[in-house]
Amino acid sequence: MKRRDKAKSILSDDNLLSYKRLRNLCNRLCRDAKRRYIHSPMEGLSMGQTWKFLRSLGVGKDRDYTVDLPDLKSLNKYFTNSQFTVADSIKTSTLTSLGTVARPAYEPFSFREVTEGEVKKSILSITCKAVGEDVSICLRIVGTSVPSLKQRGESATLTCDYDLEGGRLYSVKWYRDNEEFYRYMPKLIPPQHAHRLDGVKVDLDKSSARRVHLRDLTLRSRGLYRCEVSEEAPSFHSAQAEALMEIYYFPKEGPRITGHDRSYILSEPLDVNCSSAKAFPAPELQWLIDGQKVTERTWLIAYGARPAAQGLLVSTLGLRAPMKRRMRLRCIASIGTHRREKTVVIGKLFL
Repeated sequence: MKRRDKAKSILSDDNLLSYKRLRNLCNRLCRDAKRRYIHSPMEGLSMGQTWKFLRSLGVGKDRDYTVDLPDLKSLNKYFTNSQFTVADSIKTSTLTSLGTVARPAYEPFSFREVTEGEVKKSILSITCKAVGEDVSICLRIVGTSVPSLKQRGESATLTCDYDLEGGRLYSVKWYRDNEEFYRYMPKLIPPQHAHRLDGVKVDLDKSSARRVHLRDLTLRSRGLYRCEVSEEAPSFHSAQAEALMEIYYFPKEGPRITGHDRSYILSEPLDVNCSSAKAFPAPELQWLIDGQKVTERTWLIAYGARPAAQGLLVSTLGLRAPMKRRMRLRCIASIGTHRREKTVVIGKLFL
């Protein structure tokens, strides 16, 4: 602390930088001492003893936050009554001068709702300007890349880019639905280690401190993947980011249409069903009549998804539409950007 005060007493760029470093060092030593003061007495305590100790520190106690607020009339009177009187001539001249000022050319804008991911991205984009011993508090995740949709049997590479801001890496850990399956610790030999987890097969040869490669994806591979980066002692500061990966299975087989090959009376409504092949997740279905998408809800009957073998699902959508002498029916099954379709023609099937 004496060195810190001495560096502050003589003003210069070098002394200012030295002061900041020594100040941060003192702050870190004080924090570590407080941490040891709290942690040491809690070692080996039971749950009841732990809570008793925490209450002695003030944790869990209700505090009196009573604040004397002025009444509403006093507030309104204070903010609406001006203490100064401005002459009318000054008001007029001010408004006239403001009217002659050219308006800046602002681009039009509009407000919109933002997602949680956009908020996280904005927070993580904030750069750090700390110096000295406290530089490690600026550990941040620069970006993560987790495929949002992969097919069963494919492989996937998940990346986690981070900035230690001068700190030292302790570990990088990957989780799926809060279960760890991969870690990288540079002090270990070898630094990579994979844990067994159903649906997750790590290729260690293609994995590193900033990426993990998964092979032979299954339907059980889907989930929320989280990257957690930690710094070395004594801070052990950490940062994390997560993203969802969905696994799909969509065979080449197209949907199946039933009920179109029977004989109809011309005044009788069309009664057909479309069922997807076994897939995951449940495909979305839609009907087209003579190239036009059916949007009339009273014509459509949604049967929902029916479970099939190996965790797959079958979707079925009925069509009850007015009958014509000739109709071209098309059923489209889709998962994301992938689609399968089936087309049939109804004609000369009337009694």
